[in-house]
Amino acid sequence: RTSDVSAQVSKLKSAKPDYIILTSYLSDAILITRALYEMDVTPLGFVGTGAYDQPDFIKETGKLSEHFFSNAIWSHTVKLPGVAEVNAEFKKLYGFDMTGFTGVCYTSTYLIKDVLERAGSIDKEKIRKALVETDMKIKEKGNILHYGIKFDEKGQNIHATELINQVQGGQFVPVWAPEFALAKPIWPFPGW
Repeated sequence: RTSDVSAQVSKLKSAKPDYIILTSYLSDAILITRALYEMDVTPLGFVGTGAYDQPDFIKETGKLSEHFFSNAIWSHTVKLPGVAEVNAEFKKLYGFDMTGFTGVCYTSTYLIKDVLERAGSIDKEKIRKALVETDMKIKEKGNILHYGIKFDEKGQNIHATELINQVQGGQFVPVWAPEFALAKPIWPFPGW
């Protein structure tokens, strides 16, 4: 287990990158972010995947996480019917907001229910046919995602898209896609 990433961050700083793209587990993301701060690495911006969209990243790095961008498969802040209510129920039960994965799982459960009802059987061919015929729209009951669900011939959702969040005021705030943005991105990185 790594407890010091200063050599890697020093090498990164000496390369003088315009932008830094990170992907890490939570413990590494915390170490890297602290080292970036300690070494005053200030590119035009940071974008992270993996741990960088987890609430504990903000909790553990505090103000150091400000202005970091992260991709997100979903956000409980999306302004769509039912999202605020579902998130409030979830938060009441578990004490924290839904994450991207929670939102996807919620809608996936509705999708499975819908597919099984349309198949009218547990026969795998009827289930497959119902799944292929799926065309769940945005705002349709059970879909709290910011995109619809329709599968191509390879089984990929042709409507799936991610959001880009930025940490602003200690919170993940969607800044892209424009129709779901709650704020403008702060750009370039203003420094620590």
